[in-house]
Amino acid sequence: MTLGFDYETFGEHIGRGADIDSFMVNLLTGLAESPDTQMVFPSEMIEKAQGSIEAPFWSSWADKAKDLSAWWGNEMQIEALEKLYRLEEKVLGSADVNLLETWRNLQTSDHFYYMCTKEGDDGNVHKYFSPYSSPYEAFINYMNVLQDFSLRVENAFELTAAGAAKEYERRHAEIPTWAREQYAEDFTHNSLLER
Repeated sequence: MTLGFDYETFGEHIGRGADIDSFMVNLLTGLAESPDTQMVFPSEMIEKAQGSIEAPFWSSWADKAKDLSAWWGNEMQIEALEKLYRLEEKVLGSADVNLLETWRNLQTSDHFYYMCTKEGDDGNVHKYFSPYSSPYEAFINYMNVLQDFSLRVENAFELTAAGAAKEYERRHAEIPTWAREQYAEDFTHNSLLER
């Protein structure tokens, strides 16, 4: 048997008043001390796995469809994800750890979950968890944040590109005296620009 817990279970579905903390401590301690139970990390399970499981379609725990439509099922979600992923090359190219961290946080699935426009039971679950009054408000808020972030990325990318160009020019225009004297005919400004 395998036990797997969604961290949302603790504090969200089961509040602290239910004494979940002591239950989990007792459960995990009891399992760890049991000679009939083995506790392993997912990576260890993968190493021990035999055979394969065919999964031809994306799947998830969410909604009746159990697919990706909770996060990627309408035009708002798709637009937000596409705009976010278009920034990847510039974010990574900026070498700015703060931008990278923000970009990763903007990929948190909850942002897109809140934009879901499903009706019925699925829609009610989305509404229950969302801090927004509607999926459209979630979308507008996210896109405003993403616009601000895009400007920060563009500025960082331009500074990085400008810095790289300036360094290239410095290295090629400011030739050391010893090199200028030794290779005088090779180090003219025009010959450098041709290289």
